[in-house]
Amino acid sequence: MNDFNSLLQPEARIQPKKGELLAPELRIFALIRLGIKDTAQIAHFLDYSLPTIYNYRSRIHSLSVYPKEEFDKLVMQLP
Repeated sequence: MNDFNSLLQPEARIQPKKGELLAPELRIFALIRLGIKDTAQIAHFLDYSLPTIYNYRSRIHSLSVYPKEEFDKLVMQLP
């Protein structure tokens, strides 16, 4: 989680709520790291709507300190 947060602006860092292991944004990008890049599949796995997945991904991309393409590459390289 700290590695992922290092890709975001300091004020945008993600912390799971009490009782959660991962925040929804982290779940989405964990699935992407596992090779599931299809938004429909991610929505199905997490039981979210397609617009919800698009919104989470867009929000995270806008909060990144890197351009979208570079951010996606860096996410895939996280340990």
